Amino acid sequence: MSLISRASIILNRKFNKDIFAEKEAQQTILKKYQKEVDELKNQLMQADQDNWQEIKNAFLAE
Repeated sequence: MSLISRASIILNRKFNKDIFAEKEAQQTILKKYQKEVDELKNQLMQADQDNWQEIKNAFLAE
């Protein structure tokens, strides 16, 4: 096997490892932000329900 072939194989393996590590990092960040988005969505839905309940109570009180 020539030196160029070996170097090519080594560089290709390193490149693949770097790509895999980058994808793993992106997935970790994505999971973190998805969790935050889900929490905010739940808070928004709860606030919306609370607001509708207040409106309903105000109409019933009249």
